[in-house]
Amino acid sequence: MKIYLAGAFAPYKEYKDWRDYVTKWLNQIHEFHNPLVDSRQECPMEFTMDDTMAAIECDCMLHYRTPNIENTGGDYEHGVRVGAYYATGQPKPIILVDESQFPYPLCTATAKRTFSNLEIAVLYLSLLRSWDDDGPAINAVLELEKTRT
Repeated sequence: MKIYLAGAFAPYKEYKDWRDYVTKWLNQIHEFHNPLVDSRQECPMEFTMDDTMAAIECDCMLHYRTPNIENTGGDYEHGVRVGAYYATGQPKPIILVDESQFPYPLCTATAKRTFSNLEIAVLYLSLLRSWDDDGPAINAVLELEKTRT
């Protein structure tokens, strides 16, 4: 499965960018479109086109809304993904991780799964083998959440 990594360019723990954390744990299982690396960065027109096409073409999107950083780029990519679904009728899931102070209702309402923690979303994606049956992955996450509370 190819996953588009949407969200602000921001550090996460000891990683330079949160995408580095995600790909470290999931690169043996999934492929990724990392806009920082995989989209042309020379001018806004180029990266906007590359990001838009990748957001539409990838199998799913992981949208990380970081704490303390405005995340308009990720929200834009999320909207592109939702618009592509309505235009083409091809549902492609969005996994939302919202650690922001102010959740954005459009993002929450249109996500297939919503998590409040990036690590839990990575666990979910590490166990996910099929969108048709994500029960085993979500059950493992729910069990972990029980032990954390």
